[in-house]
Amino acid sequence: MQHAVSRSDRVRRGFHTFALTLVGILFALINVWLLLLSGFSTSYISSGNSEKTFFVRDHILLNVLAAVILLLVLFVLRRKESAVWKQLSRFSFFRSLTFVKAKRILLAVTFLFGMFWVLSTQIVPGADQAAVLNAAAGLHTKSYALFAPGEYISRFPHQIGMVTVLYALGFLFGDSNYLAFQVLNVCGIVLIYKALSELAGLFGLSRRGQLMVLVTCLFFFPLTLYASFLYGTVLGLVCSLLAIQQELMYFRDFRRRRILAASVGIALAIFFKNNYLIFFIGMLLLALLECIRQKKGRILVLVLMMAVCYVGQSVVPRTLIQLKTGYDMGNGMSSLAYIAMGLQENNQRASGWYNKYNDNSFNSADFDPDKQAGVCMDDIIQSLRNFATGKRDAVQFFSEKTASQWNNPTFQCLWISQVRPSAISRSAWLRCVLSAPGSTAAAGYLNLLQFIILFGSLLSLFLSSPSWRQESFILKVIVVGGFVFHLFWEAKAQYTLPYFVLLIPFAVGGYSSLLDRICSPSTDCNGVSPGLSTRKAAVCIAGILASALLSFAVPPLCTMLQPTGDTEAFHQYVQMHTPDTSIPDGEYLIQPYEDSDTWLSDIPSGRESNDITLSADQKPVLLSSYMNVYRIRFSQSQRFLEFPILYNGAKSGAVQSRERDNTDIQEWRLLSAGEENCAFLMIGENCALTYDTASRTVQITQFTGADNQKWRFTIP
Repeated sequence: MQHAVSRSDRVRRGFHTFALTLVGILFALINVWLLLLSGFSTSYISSGNSEKTFFVRDHILLNVLAAVILLLVLFVLRRKESAVWKQLSRFSFFRSLTFVKAKRILLAVTFLFGMFWVLSTQIVPGADQAAVLNAAAGLHTKSYALFAPGEYISRFPHQIGMVTVLYALGFLFGDSNYLAFQVLNVCGIVLIYKALSELAGLFGLSRRGQLMVLVTCLFFFPLTLYASFLYGTVLGLVCSLLAIQQELMYFRDFRRRRILAASVGIALAIFFKNNYLIFFIGMLLLALLECIRQKKGRILVLVLMMAVCYVGQSVVPRTLIQLKTGYDMGNGMSSLAYIAMGLQENNQRASGWYNKYNDNSFNSADFDPDKQAGVCMDDIIQSLRNFATGKRDAVQFFSEKTASQWNNPTFQCLWISQVRPSAISRSAWLRCVLSAPGSTAAAGYLNLLQFIILFGSLLSLFLSSPSWRQESFILKVIVVGGFVFHLFWEAKAQYTLPYFVLLIPFAVGGYSSLLDRICSPSTDCNGVSPGLSTRKAAVCIAGILASALLSFAVPPLCTMLQPTGDTEAFHQYVQMHTPDTSIPDGEYLIQPYEDSDTWLSDIPSGRESNDITLSADQKPVLLSSYMNVYRIRFSQSQRFLEFPILYNGAKSGAVQSRERDNTDIQEWRLLSAGEENCAFLMIGENCALTYDTASRTVQITQFTGADNQKWRFTIP
């Protein structure tokens, strides 16, 4: 009997070790790929609705140097810690500074930073955000058009969770009060950082390390900037991390209340955003693994409760919406549409990004999800067949898709503010940050920090203790699951941000363990044998160096690690979006470069907007600049030149004049045309004021640099 028990224990331990090892290897491979990808290249995204991704060459030595400098700074601070603290203790503030107080201060700074961003930007929601907001308002006003068959909510019933939340907030703050939701996001971000810090403590990180997690979260600000995003990304991540925290605590003390907290938390996360189903699956896998390892059947109660809450979050709000609106919500679009779209080429954005396939296939199927699923499955099989037969380059496709999602250091946090109008006139500093040069500089900073985080995360793999590896298993499973899922699902850089944020505790743990080893070389590092960790580090570094060197000679590796084909195009893009400031403010006569007998003018009509024409009469206009953008006011009507359909992503259309508007539709950039007092008048992402030589009219067209897009500025 004793022999049977021992054998059973060996099987359980073996299975547990196998699971930890398998997930650890997959996590390591993903980490190494993303690290080298970050070192050799960077993915930038255009500032307009097109979401064009540029794959740009990066400097690996600069990234490595940044990591080395950080290590040197941390090493000096660690060695001089006593002396530094002795000097700081001269001030009463630092003498009374405790771990709890320091933690609260960092979280308070996070809150203030988030509120500052929300109040400074005041982004007006658009696209999906606006549809969800309007649907929630419709529940209050009994306007259920967006719930009707074929309309937004019936297409995307997974948005019912967000609609329900906004509907509830409407009772407190009024309909369409997006600012209230943004403030709620700020509170959520504070809780996310708090949860990450506390999870790091559960994994075995010291109090100093837990504070460093909060500091790193402050410096890596993309998630904080998502406070202005009217979506379930932030609130879903809050609930997910709190649920994981409760699950891990349950495996320690088995308090029953943690079962309910963990189950409700992860159900709410999925309620806010369906993609958090990956976190749910990770929690289930961890629960089953712990059930086997600990031989405690009570853990199955947690599994059962999580399943019940998952079903409840799907059924209850959907049923309530159906009763209120009278419409059957159904299942909406088939999930296969997002996979089929994620396997398609996209020259406008990047491989696997949104291309309207899901909408078009749903329309073609007459809003029948089953019929759509059949079409999508055929398209998925065809895509996979093309990859298998070599008709499409699978390595290039998945490499560029991965780079566009995981190697964009901003994760589209600035893009959201660039493409949407603001409810206020933007401040000078915000215009600078959101401009092409400003956002590129911010992306450059985040690019270095991204490499540093990935390098620290890799360090944690061979310097962490056995207890760290076991406790952090859940986050590794989620990162691996998210990476694999988004290889096939519709691509977007903002979708991968929640998974990247999970790497921050690993990064801090890696640097902390390395410093412990350097500063105390004679002692074991977190219970890890020095010889073993050294061998693991040597093997890992050798593998990374070999992969880096081979990437210059082996085409598939070069494609995976160095997607840099858009380097020159990106530099041209930045140059084109860098304003010309050589023309000072003042009154000018603006005339087409190709016609010296006419001047830009408007016709006062007494209507809301005036038509823009070319006149034989010399009528001066006033140029007034503000942070490198210009407003153009006509002297006769006192109205401003604008492109009214800018936010629809239009690349052509008519221009008008109107009373002053605080949005970007009246903000023009002057781009040098190569001659003195001659410039292109640019607006939006890539549009220019154009003189139609045939009809002798003025309109907006895609920028080409042709002579009919050049304008002369002369002083009257």
